[in-house]
Amino acid sequence: MWKSVADHVGIAIQQAQIYQENQLKAQREATLNQFTQKIRSSLDLEQIFSTATQGISQLLDVDLVEIQEYLPQRQVWLTVSQCSKHPNLSSPLGAETPDADNEINRKIKNLEVVRINNSCNLNLEDSCHGLLVPLRFQNRLWGKLCLIKIDSDYQWSDGAVTLVQSMAEQLAIAIQQGQLYQRLANLNTDLERQVLERTQQLRERIQELQRLNMLKDDFLSTVSHELRTPLSNMKMAIQMLKIAPESQRRQRYTEILESECYREIELINDLLDLQRLETASYQVSRTVVDLKIWLHQIIDSFCSRIQAQQQILKLTLSDNLPSVLIDKTSFGRIVTELFNNACKYTPANRQIILEFFYQNNQDLVGSYTVPKVIFKISNQAEIADTELPHIFDKFYRIPNADPWKRGGTGLGLALVKELVKQLDGIIQVESSQRWTTFTVQIPAPQGSELNGHDNSLTIKF
Repeated sequence: MWKSVADHVGIAIQQAQIYQENQLKAQREATLNQFTQKIRSSLDLEQIFSTATQGISQLLDVDLVEIQEYLPQRQVWLTVSQCSKHPNLSSPLGAETPDADNEINRKIKNLEVVRINNSCNLNLEDSCHGLLVPLRFQNRLWGKLCLIKIDSDYQWSDGAVTLVQSMAEQLAIAIQQGQLYQRLANLNTDLERQVLERTQQLRERIQELQRLNMLKDDFLSTVSHELRTPLSNMKMAIQMLKIAPESQRRQRYTEILESECYREIELINDLLDLQRLETASYQVSRTVVDLKIWLHQIIDSFCSRIQAQQQILKLTLSDNLPSVLIDKTSFGRIVTELFNNACKYTPANRQIILEFFYQNNQDLVGSYTVPKVIFKISNQAEIADTELPHIFDKFYRIPNADPWKRGGTGLGLALVKELVKQLDGIIQVESSQRWTTFTVQIPAPQGSELNGHDNSLTIKF
């Protein structure tokens, strides 16, 4: 009888233990499901970290939960989230702990769980017990989950460790998903930025192509007109020569023929010169030129025009401009084109200022610069800021800026820019306060020294 009772009692105890184990198992599963649902509710990493530490602290009733990321390149553990019930256990977010070479860290790197009992030395009445669980992605260490419980009678049971390991696995999955989402978000942001940049570049390119197309159409129209006008005048002059009864009239028509023929040739030459300059087939031929004599010859050729347009010319030349080695044709074309532009865009009773200098610093101690001719031409006519970047473009003409209605092809400044480039020079332009100034610097060696006396001349017609 007693044996039968003992058997029944044993069976009852065994059933009670099984029931208790099932209850604990169900409780752990419920706790794990609750934890998993919370951390899976967001893809934001900071939200995942915060939810995980707070959730583990509440569900397991521990005093500290901390998530640390391992940064192998810097050999540190970075605290990314923390939930603490005791001030002595807290540390600032972003704190970095050096990766010490000890048994605990070696076990974590081997993806092993570490239990630490009676380990704290924080002036607490009760001892603390730690649990370190690695956070891993496919056997690769990401970081660790740190738990501390302050209780002298507490021990980390196998069931508790198993539950924390399961939580760590779910947390690692959530972190991996959060990082993937973050990378995708960054890629999407970068892609959107690139699309916007490419769209803007394409829009600007289309606008530039439209502008160039308009310039081309305008150029073709202008060139057609410029080529046709001299031909029409020549045709008319030829017809008038046939019927002109007086030799004086025939002479006049002959002069018209010569003038229009020269005009036609000049336009064609401009087009051919620009083409040669752009294809680098333009030949530079340097000869010795007496600047003072040569410049006066160029300036004299404009005097009648300046007189007819009632403009004021102020000329400043260095007294002893030397003879220099320079491409006379190219430099003459540069000076002539810029002088012509100044006359073309300057109204009556306004000033045109020409300045010529020669800079030679080879005698300065410890210094040497290439000797160069410096030419400045200023006129009382301002170029709008919106037009200034385009004045050296081929075929470009500033609209409604020609008070003398002389017209043109828009090739002059484009030729000047290319000629200056061929001569290894520099051209600059600035326009403000109703003045425009072009400055040209051309390297030009010479054999005589330059004295610094200036001679200023003002001419008014």
